[in-house]
Amino acid sequence: MTRKKEQSEIPILCLTAIWHPNGPKSGIKLRSTELGEFSDADAAALFLRDNNPAASFPWLFCYKLEPVWEYRGNGNPITIFDRNGNRYGGYDNENLDCFPGRLPEACRYKIGDIVMLNECRYLTLGIIAELPPDQNFAKQKGEESGRLDEIDDAYKVLYRSGGRWHYNHHHESELFPPEYPLPGYLEAQRNTILAGRKKTRKPGKFYQKTLFLEWMKEKRHLFSHEPYLAEERSYCFSIRFRGVDSHISCFFNDYGGISVTVDYRNQNYDTIMEFDLYEEETPEGRYLCSSCRDYPNEDNPPEVIEYENRAELWIKHSFEKLAAYTREEFTDDALLCLCRYGGSTAAFVASGKKLEKLRKREDFFKEIPVVKK
Repeated sequence: MTRKKEQSEIPILCLTAIWHPNGPKSGIKLRSTELGEFSDADAAALFLRDNNPAASFPWLFCYKLEPVWEYRGNGNPITIFDRNGNRYGGYDNENLDCFPGRLPEACRYKIGDIVMLNECRYLTLGIIAELPPDQNFAKQKGEESGRLDEIDDAYKVLYRSGGRWHYNHHHESELFPPEYPLPGYLEAQRNTILAGRKKTRKPGKFYQKTLFLEWMKEKRHLFSHEPYLAEERSYCFSIRFRGVDSHISCFFNDYGGISVTVDYRNQNYDTIMEFDLYEEETPEGRYLCSSCRDYPNEDNPPEVIEYENRAELWIKHSFEKLAAYTREEFTDDALLCLCRYGGSTAAFVASGKKLEKLRKREDFFKEIPVVKK
C-alpha cells in the first residue's frame, strides 16, 4: 500500500493510520500502521484519494501526517485526515510564531461539546472546556511577534481517566464527533462546565474553601513554602506558594476538585497532581470519598476510609497530602519541565535521574527552576 516515491522528492512526512479491530469504544488502545512517507500534505492527500486505505481496516479513527523522526523538533507540522481523506489542517505551518488567534465563530466546536479523541493512544471521550485564544488574546500575549506559537491553536479538553478528571490541549483537527454511547457521568460533567460559564451558582456553599483557608493559616509550617490566596471566585479559588515559580498554582473548585496545575502563557498547560475529593455521608453519619470507592486508580488503588466528621475527611484525604506533596517536590534542585508536541502539552517537576530522562524526550523544550533563586 506504500506509495512509490519519486526520486526528486524529499520524504520527510510519515502518514500513519490510527485504527482498532473491534470498532470504537472508550478506553481501548488504538493501533497504528505506517502507510508511507511523503514530501507534503498534498502528496499524502492524493495517495489517500487514489488508494482509500480505510477500506483495509475494520474501523479507522483517522490518518496522521507528521515528520519522520529525523526531522522532529519544535514547531512540527502535523496534518490530520478523517477516514474519508478529508483534511482538517492541523499544525501545518512550519513557522514557530504562526497563530494570530481564532474567533469563536471560526471554531468547529463550542464549549460543552462532547468529542472523541486519541489521548495517549487510547480512544477517549472528552468535553470542550475552553476555545482557542482569540485575536485580542494573541495580540496581548504573543510577545514581539504579536502572535502565539502554533500549538496555542488548541482547545482545552476535559476527559476522565483512571477515575480522575484531566485536561489536555488538542487542535480541532484531532477531535471528532463521538460514535459510541455517552456515559452518564460525561453528560453530568458537561452540565457542570456549562453551569460554571453561566456563573449562576449561589455563594455560601463552598464548605472546603472556608475550611482550607482557616487550616492553611494554622498549618503553614506543613508546606515547603508559605501558601497564599492568589485568585478567588464564588465557586473556585487558587493558591500559590511564596518563593515557588508563579507558573505553578493549586486550584480548588466547589465540586471537590483540588489540582496542582501549571500555566504557561496564561493558559492551563498541564495538571501535575490531583487531590480531588467527592464527599459522601454514610447512613451512619460518617464521611468518605466516593471517587476513591467507585473509581479507584487501578495501578495504585487508594484506601477507602470513613471519617468521623466532614472536616477530618477534607484535612486527612486532601489538605495534608497537598502539604506533603510540596515538601517532596518543591526542592531547591527541582526544575519545572515543559514538553509540547503538536496540540499536546505536558509539565513535570523533576530532579536527578527523572530530570535527565525528561531532557532526552523529543518534545522537551523548556525548564524553569521550581524554587526562585
